Amino acid sequence: MSHTFDHCGPTDPDSLPEADRLVLHVESDESTRAAVAASITGREPDIDLVAVGSDAQARPLLSDHRFDCVVVGDGVDTGFLEAMDAPVVLYTATDPANVDESVLSVTDTLVERQNDTAPEFLARKVVSLTGTDSDRGRAQYALARAVSNVSGGGDSNQFIVDDDGRLVWASAPFEAVFPTERLDAALPRTGTFDERLHALLADAPDAIPTVTRTRRGVDATGRESFTLRAGDDEFRFVHAGYRLPAEIGSLRLEVFEDVTREVRQQARTELLELLVSASKDGLYTLDTHGNIEFCNGSFAEMLGYDREALIGRHASTVLVEGELKRGQSRLGELLDGDAESATVDLRFRTREGATLVLSIHFTLLTTDDGSYAGLMGVARDVSERKRRERELERYRQLVEAARDPMFVLDEDGRLTLFNESMQQIVDADSLSGEPLTRLFPWHDCRQLADILSDLRTGETEWAQYELRLPDESGADRIYEATVGALRDTDGFVGTVGTLRDITARERRTAELDLLKQVLSRVLRHNIRSQFTVIQSYADRLVEGTVDPEAAGEAIQATADSLLATSEKAGEIERLVETDAGRTTLDLADVVSAAVDNAAKDYPEQSCEIDVPSVPVRAHPSLVVAVENAVENAVLHTTGGPVRIGAAVTDDTVELCVSDDGPGIPETELAAIEQREETPLQHTSGAGLWLIDWVVLRSEGSLSFDTDGDGTTVRIELERGAIDNIS
Repeated sequence: MSHTFDHCGPTDPDSLPEADRLVLHVESDESTRAAVAASITGREPDIDLVAVGSDAQARPLLSDHRFDCVVVGDGVDTGFLEAMDAPVVLYTATDPANVDESVLSVTDTLVERQNDTAPEFLARKVVSLTGTDSDRGRAQYALARAVSNVSGGGDSNQFIVDDDGRLVWASAPFEAVFPTERLDAALPRTGTFDERLHALLADAPDAIPTVTRTRRGVDATGRESFTLRAGDDEFRFVHAGYRLPAEIGSLRLEVFEDVTREVRQQARTELLELLVSASKDGLYTLDTHGNIEFCNGSFAEMLGYDREALIGRHASTVLVEGELKRGQSRLGELLDGDAESATVDLRFRTREGATLVLSIHFTLLTTDDGSYAGLMGVARDVSERKRRERELERYRQLVEAARDPMFVLDEDGRLTLFNESMQQIVDADSLSGEPLTRLFPWHDCRQLADILSDLRTGETEWAQYELRLPDESGADRIYEATVGALRDTDGFVGTVGTLRDITARERRTAELDLLKQVLSRVLRHNIRSQFTVIQSYADRLVEGTVDPEAAGEAIQATADSLLATSEKAGEIERLVETDAGRTTLDLADVVSAAVDNAAKDYPEQSCEIDVPSVPVRAHPSLVVAVENAVENAVLHTTGGPVRIGAAVTDDTVELCVSDDGPGIPETELAAIEQREETPLQHTSGAGLWLIDWVVLRSEGSLSFDTDGDGTTVRIELERGAIDNIS
């Protein structure tokens, strides 16, 4: 016989029964607790139910008792469930698509509280999860836990496959894990996981034994790598396979980790080491005792030694008498101050006994706790005046011929030499003799003044920083400024600098970062919530508590929505990854095509269109943006028609898509305006981002008018020439 213990006040853990099957129900509503208790009482096998009204009452019970299942209701703080090792059921009256992601992440399944039969279905779910005679229930939970344990992040991707090679579960789509679009071989869109994997490896037969170890019963827990080639590119993967617990069924876990980036990074590191060894400047490091730990060939050649003969020597053996003390004094000043590097001229003694003056720029090396761990030095021969003069002449030729803006300043920071590119970006009638700090915005001038001061005093030899300068239209462009000191035997004589326009690179970086946020937050939320809806309806179909036709329609609609979101995300990714420029399009044709596309999914929705045939300058994907604006209006209208109109001026065309719905939430508009997805400000889908990206690539503007009468999406574009319509 089942028993119910309803604890509404402070709960004494010692008062709970020692039961074979113990279930905890956390629900603030007393009537709901009573309905659930009545549904479970009298069932076989016996279940003891403990009902409490809050998470505060649940925490001490969880610390002292082992529960076989936990049921939580709406509004309960689920933070106490993060370390649970028992299945958790969410009993909710909320639409599964709207359940908060933080709640879904700590629950294993949900039961909707929509009618009088819901407690009955919940009771059956609890029995299936706790009954020892229910192999299906235990297997279902074991599989859920196995999936949860392997769905980690990073570049590691997991697939659960049965013995027939069929895919049971995947942490990411097959096409997202492997570079299928870049391979020459045509891969089947359908078929088992093993069949698709074999087709993928058709041109890499050596990889097949690696990835089929688990299927063939060979121990595959060790990680082995294989390579896929796509054109001139190579993709490196590491594979490991595991047999899952027997209670789940005859399943295997295949783990593929994309290590292409790490392999390429290692190659870049090796190249850097090669560049260091081939550098014309002398490079070396000293340990804490002053011994030479490393030096490149240039440093050894300056002093007339082989590299191997210098490594391990104390610095005093290659310095003129008295120079070690000078160097140590400068080092002491660095250790006592805030600077991390300095430049000092020191006299070295070559292997033949000659004296060589080298300018040493050395940087302190520290351990993780900030302790002194030695120094790194860059040595340059300053005794060859003619070499300096030739360098200065090359600087002049370089400045005059360079396509990037370049300039030379005298020791007071005034322009003495500049090229045509420099004059074009600085708004000044004459540049000669002008202080460079007077030509840049004040905040950039302050940073530049500090850098010029460090160059003059020898605190640094070169520096980089970013600055913003307006172009002819008044829009800011981002430049990377690189400045370096010019010196001769008498010391500092000026500065040479270059400006590199990195506006496109910075925009690209920002777009990729935003794309990562959108794909991660929007897709992860939608996939999780919509998969939960599908799973809920599937469970109810199995239990026979829902009309099969209605459930099938709901599952199909949810799957279609999930597919649409995925397609929109793919369109955004293609927009970001391609460099297609603007073209001239007929706006009437674009709107007509967009409405026709939307009508395929919403044939009952009426549209009122008042858009003239007018050319606009836009990205070729403008029709996709307009289609999503129409779809957004269709989804939010309360029954009236979607209105599409255009306002035309001599220079611009403004397209308006309006509905009479409740409006777009402020959090979604804030995410689009600030171009950032955060936990507090994020969009519910990819459609708005797709519109935003197309408008951005069209060099247009996007705005939203939302009030009690509905929402209007406004897309302003540059008007084009009729002769150029494509």
